[in-house]
Amino acid sequence: MRRAMLDLLMVGIWASFAALAQGEPVHQETRLGPLPETFIGQARVDSDGWNIAGVSSRDGKVHVWFNGVEGPAYDDIAKGHPVLSPTGGRIAADVCLGAWQGGQHFAVIDATTSEPYDALFGPTFLAEGKRVWAIGWHGAKLVPIVDGTAGAEWDQIADPVVTDDGMHLAYAARSGDKWTVTVDGAASFRYEGSEGETMKVKVSAVLPFAVKESSADGFVLEIAPRKTRITVNDSVLEDLTASESVSAMLTTALFSMKNNGQAISVEDVSPGFVSISKLLSLIPAFPEPTMSPGKRWKQGISTLSFPGVPMPDLEFWYLYEGSKDSVATFRLTGDQIIRQNRKQGEATAAITGRSTASGTLSFDTSQGAIEQSSGSIDLNLRIVFSLPPVPGGRASQSLPMTVTLKMTYALRKM
Repeated sequence: MRRAMLDLLMVGIWASFAALAQGEPVHQETRLGPLPETFIGQARVDSDGWNIAGVSSRDGKVHVWFNGVEGPAYDDIAKGHPVLSPTGGRIAADVCLGAWQGGQHFAVIDATTSEPYDALFGPTFLAEGKRVWAIGWHGAKLVPIVDGTAGAEWDQIADPVVTDDGMHLAYAARSGDKWTVTVDGAASFRYEGSEGETMKVKVSAVLPFAVKESSADGFVLEIAPRKTRITVNDSVLEDLTASESVSAMLTTALFSMKNNGQAISVEDVSPGFVSISKLLSLIPAFPEPTMSPGKRWKQGISTLSFPGVPMPDLEFWYLYEGSKDSVATFRLTGDQIIRQNRKQGEATAAITGRSTASGTLSFDTSQGAIEQSSGSIDLNLRIVFSLPPVPGGRASQSLPMTVTLKMTYALRKM
């Protein structure tokens, strides 16, 4: 009890110092409710000094205690939990009913509690507390948990990729011998003099690679996306997660590769809302059969596809970082000033702006196979549509538009 009171006193002192440092008068008081009978370990205070969390104990059970509110009873809690978000106001913990080994584990994230799992990794905060990531085990299967929402079961899950603002998160996962892909992005459009519109797009899919042609030099793979789920804002455009049907919203692509796994070319062979070939174009076409660490080269992607909006060609730099245990690592970067023109019917689109990108790629040299590729791409564009004059009619016209696109992607060979 004395320890708990001391912890609460320290919260008030910390908050007072924070206010004084900003030149503010110290007169704020926050009532946190009744104190627990016993704290286990030390209470935790966030960086702002206004939130406190800890573990209380009563009748042989443990409770997550946060700002005066005591949660349900559990038998155990992970060491060092609960955790507070770096900027304050959020809490997460791994709690257990029954024995720690063999019991039921739950991810507590803010005011929500997950379904039971055999074990948990996390939860942990990403992007300064804007997102929460955890992985739950169902036997040998893994379940990604993003902001308290569980995904599908997988055999393996890679670390997530998240933008600094926390708006977009993507991860790669393994199921059997297939590739998986997740794309999380947002595109904003605004014509001068009008209100803008934002489209938030999320894509997940399994990409089976089927050999269509083979020769002494290499082979051609057909990639027909399945198990897709595509959402735009709050609308579900396609959900084939319970089906084996080929996606109608993602393109089917042909991917030409050498026998050692080096990419040659990729092209779409069916229409679709999202181009698979553009994503696979991020896989580097290695410039030399053998390379030394530090080798750099440039590679381009022809026009990203986005319905109704002309997009520029993009350029990326690749850096070979070296190989360890037969796994070669490459780093992708991009910082491109864009000045390009596109013809769209009678109109000409002058595209200016900037593209930035970062990512990684791992290549298994012993298997001749790409292990994973993940990263992010940001586009900030100004597009001016110009219409030619009509003899005896209208004069030439121009219509400016601003476009912002942020995307994270993750691709993994299973």
